[in-house]
Amino acid sequence: MIRSKTLTAALIAMTLLFMAGCSGIYPYKSNLDSNLAVKTKTESGSLFTSIKARVDVYSVDKACKVTYLGSVDLKKPEVTIGLPANNPTYLNFIFSSSSFLANSKGSTGFDTYFKTRNGYEYIADASYIDGIYDVILKEKKKGNNETQELEYRECKPE
Repeated sequence: MIRSKTLTAALIAMTLLFMAGCSGIYPYKSNLDSNLAVKTKTESGSLFTSIKARVDVYSVDKACKVTYLGSVDLKKPEVTIGLPANNPTYLNFIFSSSSFLANSKGSTGFDTYFKTRNGYEYIADASYIDGIYDVILKEKKKGNNETQELEYRECKPE
């Protein structure tokens, strides 16, 4: 009896540890041509605080239901991503801070919905500087340097 209780407790503990290790975040993988360049700039304003950034990529169906496709770490100043053309896309930019001295962690997000178009490229300027975050999404026709800032919209079911 004691042995079965110990075994049960051990199995529960192992299950909880396994579940804690599975955060549900996995890399976004696409074999599509890159059509989104994410330019990231992060500055915490303190030597003791670090900032990490990532973007979560979601597909959006006609009923505005989102499906998580994966995440891209924004460790480099510029990262390119291939998104499906002529499809609605939902992007969620996550900025996470970690402070060594205060032993604190926090995160904030910025999300946007837009529809990619054939023959266009997209640029996201994502920044987190001294506690202020912003994402500006722009569109440009391939081969053209002129950009147009996109307005943030909500998904409307068809």
